[in-house]
Amino acid sequence: MIDQSITQQQFLADIKSYSLGFLQGQTINVAVQSASSFAAITPVANISSAGGSFSPGTNGSDVLVQVGYTDNLLQHFLPGFLSNVSSTVAFQIEPAPQ
Repeated sequence: MIDQSITQQQFLADIKSYSLGFLQGQTINVAVQSASSFAAITPVANISSAGGSFSPGTNGSDVLVQVGYTDNLLQHFLPGFLSNVSSTVAFQIEPAPQ
């Protein structure tokens, strides 16, 4: 679950800090979308070339998190080939106990 009080910049900083230094020099793009159902969420087609919205959701929301970047090292060795790296995770926020 994403802390609902976190900003997009704080989320990006957390991603970099948990990457053990692998992403420190990379430009990271992130799209965090939430809705009442997964059918209402449209994934970003190419997260590595364009950032997206940041809506971490509330209790009971369906959430789609997409993170992407262009790997400069891969781009150096393999120009135009497999240099865009992305990851996607989907989850539902559990309702808070009453």
